[in-house]
Amino acid sequence: GKQLAEGAKATQEERKDAFNATIGREGVFIYDNFGSMDPETILGKIRYMATVGGCNYIVLDHISIMLSGLSGDNGTKELDRVMTQLVSLAKELNICIITVSHLTKNSGGTPFEEGAQISLQNARGSQGIAQLSYIVIAVERNQQAEKEADRDLITLRVLKNRPFRRTGVACKLLYDHQTGRLHDLPASYGVVEEDDKDFTRDESAEVVDL
Repeated sequence: GKQLAEGAKATQEERKDAFNATIGREGVFIYDNFGSMDPETILGKIRYMATVGGCNYIVLDHISIMLSGLSGDNGTKELDRVMTQLVSLAKELNICIITVSHLTKNSGGTPFEEGAQISLQNARGSQGIAQLSYIVIAVERNQQAEKEADRDLITLRVLKNRPFRRTGVACKLLYDHQTGRLHDLPASYGVVEEDDKDFTRDESAEVVDL
């Protein structure tokens, strides 16, 4: 298939097919809100989606802006409280809650948007995000790389894995501009020796659509 970007020329039938194949499928619910919101409202929405909608996976994107109206110690304490409630809710309803968190500014030199490695302490707002989560996965990418192949390559790094204990680079994801999809690649993809400074895409590597 092809990517239907906003403003792109496509027939009504093509748009309908694209919608039905993605977010229009049965079991997909989207709650759209921007800015801070009462955490109790969000928790109520999650409970509704799980019990009435039958959703097993909930994506909360993102937790930082949900509490953006608070600052300082109040914001940190409230974030810890919300994380505790999310963990309790996930256990009660037997669901998976995937919480998106932005990062703090990297004080180590290279910015994260230029490919710096992410650690647990880089979660914005509260260490409760790292401490209370069962699994923490960092998404790394060098947005400013000279080569497009490098800019399109994402590294998924497991920072915490309470259930299965294995951490480190899980895999690489390659963005496809034609379809807007990500291809799953081995963790070793794109790794070069110290004496080989140029990254070249291995066109023979097997890719799996996500």
